[in-house]
Amino acid sequence: MKILLPFFAATLLLSSCTLKLSPYTTRLHQETGLDEQGLQRVQFYVSKDIVLQRDMGDSETEVVGGKIRMVNGRRVEEVVILAGTPGVLMNMPGTDRMAVSFEATSNDYLLFGASENEGGAYALMAKDWTHRVGEIQYGGKVYRTTPESAGAILLVDVRKLNKVDLNSRTASGRKINE
Repeated sequence: MKILLPFFAATLLLSSCTLKLSPYTTRLHQETGLDEQGLQRVQFYVSKDIVLQRDMGDSETEVVGGKIRMVNGRRVEEVVILAGTPGVLMNMPGTDRMAVSFEATSNDYLLFGASENEGGAYALMAKDWTHRVGEIQYGGKVYRTTPESAGAILLVDVRKLNKVDLNSRTASGRKINE
């Protein structure tokens, strides 16, 4: 029994530290009332793997953030963002769109937008979707997603989201002495 007690204590401690991730939705966005500056202090996560691929021409040799693979005899640059990867808001190019970066460079970001198909969750956006394959601008280059990437949404730890302190105040005004 004495041997099992530390094991149970460690298990309890670790389970209390785990994240409680929930979809970031338009409703949650409205409830928190956070503006762009406030959202830049929120840790976002991606719900599922996002795989970006682009064909490389014979003359191209520069690969910055991805890996080169051979797919059906073609040279392909591939960028993989695994489920659960943390990301930060770079900017909000629209009221219901967010540019979120999962890499150290600010040019490498993905757009997420409020989606009715995903219950109001902020889902991966593409210039065009054809048969669940999206065309996406990433790091100044055009990539295509794999079909499995469709439906990827942003997640947040709701417990931490509610603890974001805006450090905001309202001026009370100032009157002339009479």
